[in-house]
Amino acid sequence: METTSEEDFRLCALRTRRELEEISTALWSEFTGVPTSEVWVTQVSSRLHLVLGRVSALSVKEALIVVRAAVIVYRETSDVLHGRMRGAHMAGVRIAEWRKAVRGYGLLLADADRAVERSSAADES
Repeated sequence: METTSEEDFRLCALRTRRELEEISTALWSEFTGVPTSEVWVTQVSSRLHLVLGRVSALSVKEALIVVRAAVIVYRETSDVLHGRMRGAHMAGVRIAEWRKAVRGYGLLLADADRAVERSSAADES
């Protein structure tokens, strides 16, 4: 099993957290029309839920599971960065979980974007 230093664990937490912040900022910008450069990075956990407005009613339950996983990752990375969670001894497992959750969220967002595009194209025809 590969070991990860506390520093590397914290760096991974920071990178993961920033990725989720960027996603939530882009979503907020899209939903409000405020340019991303003017959006404050706040309420990230709540903003990650905005993707639910793009999924069909049939897939909301599955989408909510993915969103909740991303929110948990955001909170865990916050705990790591603020010293409330240590755990470099199990960082490999934790980092893999974070990456899986963020990748799942990205896939959900991409699927939701494609569904919106299909809907818009159908409306135009």
